[in-house]
Amino acid sequence: VDAPLGQCDDIAVSIPIPTSTGCAPVPVFSEFCGPETPINGTTFMNQSTPTTVDVSGYMQGSACADIELCFIVNVDFDAAFEEVRVRLPDGTLTPNLNPGTGGNCLEYTFCITITAAQLETWIANFGTNLTFTLQPDTSVSLTQCAGSTFQTCINVPTDCSQFAIN
Repeated sequence: VDAPLGQCDDIAVSIPIPTSTGCAPVPVFSEFCGPETPINGTTFMNQSTPTTVDVSGYMQGSACADIELCFIVNVDFDAAFEEVRVRLPDGTLTPNLNPGTGGNCLEYTFCITITAAQLETWIANFGTNLTFTLQPDTSVSLTQCAGSTFQTCINVPTDCSQFAIN
């Protein structure tokens, strides 16, 4: 395979073209999910909806990289102004999470990244049953989709050797 030429102090050097012998396997995760919780409200999502994730199986120091915190909702999301915000165990709010104009009654997953230190601080301060609260958005209709639900999952990468490139 011909390699492109590079310049280094006016000396031509040969730079090999990177190749791959295949893709690395998917990293190994420990997943902690709360139940699919019915979204609170009357005609619209006008009440907050808490859900709890039991992380009692989490072992301190077991995360080998940042942790993925995912919120799964099945609700009316056919307008760009309909959005999800979630209050985290420490009281902070996620940014506005919006699928755009994806459609009604579909399952949407929104993920953010947290550090292992953040998860371990939550466990130290609030115990192993962590509460995540979907915030009200009165533009979201609960009558358009039967069985609108909210769920939180915490995905902890536990085997980072799987991140290696072959």
